[in-house]
Amino acid sequence: MAVRSALVALRVRIAKQAGSLLLVNTAGCGVLMGLGDIATQLLVHEKTDKVKLDWKRTGRMVVMGVALGPLFHGWYSMLDRYLPGRSLSTVAKKLVADQGVACPGFLLLFFGGMGLMEGQSQEEIKSEIKCKFVPLIIADCCFWPPMQAINFRFVPPQFRVLYVACCTLFWDGFLSYMKYKKFDEEDGNFLKKLLKSTPDSPSS
Repeated sequence: MAVRSALVALRVRIAKQAGSLLLVNTAGCGVLMGLGDIATQLLVHEKTDKVKLDWKRTGRMVVMGVALGPLFHGWYSMLDRYLPGRSLSTVAKKLVADQGVACPGFLLLFFGGMGLMEGQSQEEIKSEIKCKFVPLIIADCCFWPPMQAINFRFVPPQFRVLYVACCTLFWDGFLSYMKYKKFDEEDGNFLKKLLKSTPDSPSS
């Protein structure tokens, strides 16, 4: 009887901790999205005497962060559950899953959700994704794999939220910049433009 009571108490404690962690991660995503957007607005504003922040834009970023927070929490909890440990092979598997599944999926959700809140049509959302998706994927693959390799390999689980939060603040600022940067469709074809800008090799 005492053992059963102890097990029940342990389950309740784990459930409460998991629920608290979910709330912290969800709120943290919203706050970081907002702070990243404010930082971006302050850094890229036109050179005027007074900076006027677009609080509606920041509010949309906060809402998007709160909406994505539970998905981030669930994703990384699932990775730790099915790929436990810190061996190099486990870290590599987590990185492949993160970049191959989470990265494109979360970017599509981000642009879709932001577009809906801004009143964009389906075609406008598709056009924006077409213009910005590839450059963001390239940037994501340059930024997050080394950050997450350190996270999965060296950071203790209890400090991962704090570590990722610091990384996320920089990424969210860049994400806000890309979201509100004006692109035309030619800009979206990143690889094509890159190849065009490469000088022809001299003929032999």
